[in-house]
Amino acid sequence: MDPNPKPKKLLLQQQQQTLNLDDRISDLPDEILCHILSFLPTKYAAGTSTLSTRWKHIFAFIPKLSLDFDDSLLLNPDKDKDNNLTSLAIFALFVYSVMNVVYTNDLRIYSFSLKCQRDYDCIPHDGDSLVAMWVHLALSRKVRDLTVQVDNYNKDNDKDSILFPDQFFYCSSVMRVTISGCFFLDVPTVVFMPNLRSIFLDRVKFPNGEAVQSFIRGCLFLERVGLESCEFEELEVLEISSTKLKHLMVIDCKWDGEYEFALDVPNLEVLHYQADSIAYDYPVKNLSSVREAYLDIGISWDQLEDDASHYADTAVEFFAACSNVETLYLSQNSMPAIHWSSESIKPTFCNLTTLKLGINESGWSFLASLLESSPNLEVLGFTGGFTDCEVFPEFVSCVTKHEPQCLSSHLRKVMIQDFTGDEYELNVVEFFLKNAKVLREVEIDSNICLADDKKLSLISKCSPICEIVFTYTVEGKFDL
Repeated sequence: MDPNPKPKKLLLQQQQQTLNLDDRISDLPDEILCHILSFLPTKYAAGTSTLSTRWKHIFAFIPKLSLDFDDSLLLNPDKDKDNNLTSLAIFALFVYSVMNVVYTNDLRIYSFSLKCQRDYDCIPHDGDSLVAMWVHLALSRKVRDLTVQVDNYNKDNDKDSILFPDQFFYCSSVMRVTISGCFFLDVPTVVFMPNLRSIFLDRVKFPNGEAVQSFIRGCLFLERVGLESCEFEELEVLEISSTKLKHLMVIDCKWDGEYEFALDVPNLEVLHYQADSIAYDYPVKNLSSVREAYLDIGISWDQLEDDASHYADTAVEFFAACSNVETLYLSQNSMPAIHWSSESIKPTFCNLTTLKLGINESGWSFLASLLESSPNLEVLGFTGGFTDCEVFPEFVSCVTKHEPQCLSSHLRKVMIQDFTGDEYELNVVEFFLKNAKVLREVEIDSNICLADDKKLSLISKCSPICEIVFTYTVEGKFDL
């Protein structure tokens, strides 16, 4: 036995020196290290800077640098549910440290994503909102893709929104933008964003409707616009005019009083419009290029009491302006507006091949007119099931007297959602099985088993090749 045993720690150090264990990863070229770090989230990529001086700023030189800040990943979701100043300061310091490295080294950011579930303006600081400051720094680094999402703002301060940086409206590098949360966009008269291609705004506030058009006017190559749950302090006219726009979505935007929704989009291909009330007028100059339209326009109780026929006629005129569509979705909420209209469906939907609609008692007469106006219809989908009504026989009578061309030569598939097997639903299935001459498939979606239903199997079919297909889902949703 050794009379002078060495401490265990000393033995380990001697063994490591003997084996000459090198840090082989750190010896790799910067290009390879950057490539490895490019696959890591910002939290972990930036964390490597603490390993040694060799790694201190490697992450910042990643080609196409993508920064993704998400406080739900950095903070403990169980312990930090409230705006604890210590937790908030940790995240704020992390964002500042990373951005400081980028700014100091004059680096360009390819993609910047900031997702905050807490209110960082609770932290004592000078100047504007911390979130606005971080966005400003990203814009100054010629960012290409920008995503900013803020929830739970105004929990501990008296402000109702964050003023988005003015620099945003003159950023020539940004191409794709998503802004979600309580931001206020004070759009200047002149906007210059020549490379912006796509923007989606959720719960964003505008001073007025003119601000939207001022913004679009300054984006010369903007192709996709999405407005969801946006608010307007004042709104008389919401105008969207662009020769480049191809995809437009306006969903559940909030405004008080009457307004006009004006569209001049000669190259628009996809239109998604959803509103709880009908605009007083829809000055539409050109929707002839629209190929897909998703319309969910409800008539409010105030409009029913005020002048139901005017608002309903306005809705039908807007719908008729989309007569060149190939795919059309109409919600069940839209049927009352169409029902109250004194206008009949005048245009012919020659290009319409797919029609999906939510039907109710007020929609059957409209469907009869629409089938007659859609000679090339191939797919007909009923979303949300049916409501028990007494007017379906009138639909049958109308269609039987004036048989639509689509029933005799083009309709190949009928889809029925939320089927329960009630008698009136069976009558609908029976009608199409007996009258659609080239029908190939009836797809019935239900949350109950109907495969052995004798009533369905006994219905005679006009088309010998038609099959009844059952799908079973909890919610019963078709892909619209």
